[in-house]
Amino acid sequence: MANLQPSLLISTSAGGPLHPLKVGHRPGLGQPAPFPSYCPFHLQMDRFIPTRSAIDLDMANLHLTKENGPSGSEAGGAPASPAKDEYQKMLADSMGPTVYLWNSTAGSVEELCTMPNVGDYVSSVAWSADGAYLAVGTSDAKVQIWDAGRAKQIRELVGHTNRVSSLAWSGTILSSGGRDSVICCWDVRKRRDEACVARLTAHEQEICGLKWSPCGQQLASGGNDNALCIWDSHFRLVHKLNAHQAAVKAVAWCPFQSNLVATGGGTADRCIKFWNTHTGACLSTIDTGSQVCALQWSRHEREILSSHGYSKNQLCLWKYPSLVKVGELTGHQGRALHMATSPDGSSVVSAGADETLRFWRVFGEPPLAKDEKAGLLSGGGSLLAGAPLGGLRSIR
Repeated sequence: MANLQPSLLISTSAGGPLHPLKVGHRPGLGQPAPFPSYCPFHLQMDRFIPTRSAIDLDMANLHLTKENGPSGSEAGGAPASPAKDEYQKMLADSMGPTVYLWNSTAGSVEELCTMPNVGDYVSSVAWSADGAYLAVGTSDAKVQIWDAGRAKQIRELVGHTNRVSSLAWSGTILSSGGRDSVICCWDVRKRRDEACVARLTAHEQEICGLKWSPCGQQLASGGNDNALCIWDSHFRLVHKLNAHQAAVKAVAWCPFQSNLVATGGGTADRCIKFWNTHTGACLSTIDTGSQVCALQWSRHEREILSSHGYSKNQLCLWKYPSLVKVGELTGHQGRALHMATSPDGSSVVSAGADETLRFWRVFGEPPLAKDEKAGLLSGGGSLLAGAPLGGLRSIR
């Protein structure tokens, strides 16, 4: 059974780069230095992930406590509305009853909301695709939608009878999975009494994993009943797959193949499975040796990152489709429960049961456009200026 009351829940908004709080150390140098934004040499070199003895990949360790809260809220002042490009670079996480927003540009932490009733807590968070709105699921069975720019709640959706443990956006459709084993699909453009456009009831226990495909044609849901369900865009059940031997919390759609989804099982299963969602066939399986908590695909390489629980609480990078392990990243002292990828696809943030966020430069820089590549290789690109060579050891 998956533990769906973690100390931290995270989600990143799309639209801007996620800057780490603290950068890694280059081998042989005693001073921390920023990674380069681009470097032409990676166009000709193979990718490698260094070991911790070669480079410190623990790029940040952020304790989000009340002491880190904004002074403006203590003074009673309303939070300022950031520009659109600013709040698209925000990281949202929850600790118990409170949701915080971390602005990667300013490095500031602001409190977005706190549950008003004692004992209630935030059980899930998810950004809309444009980064303007944050959906918040609560233990008292509600779904809230917040305007991040104005720090204002604009909707409250009621349809579950128990905690809302997972959320997923697809355009104007917001899907929520609950402990009541129901998936509610909401059209956020509609009035409150018309907003619920579908109720999906194929699962027998809590919905602990929920993701729409990037193209919006299919929805994958994982449950504590060990089942994976695939739904089409008309909310019809396409497949119910029962190959996992534990709860299916980790669900991730492949960015380069629309009908490929990866799922991870809990402690009694320990496997990552890859599925053809058109046929329902299991294409391949990795026995990872430990609970699979979360999965994130690379947008630039054919690689997938997994996070785990007991005993190492590690992150593992795998090649696809060879399923060869590229590297293993350690640092969390508790289960690495959640992951989210930065908008540019280069960094990953992990949230652990040890109540820390850790930032990893694991996927490398996004590929350059053709005109940018030509300028860099000819020496005429401005992006070459000041790019330190030490970054080659951690990107490519």
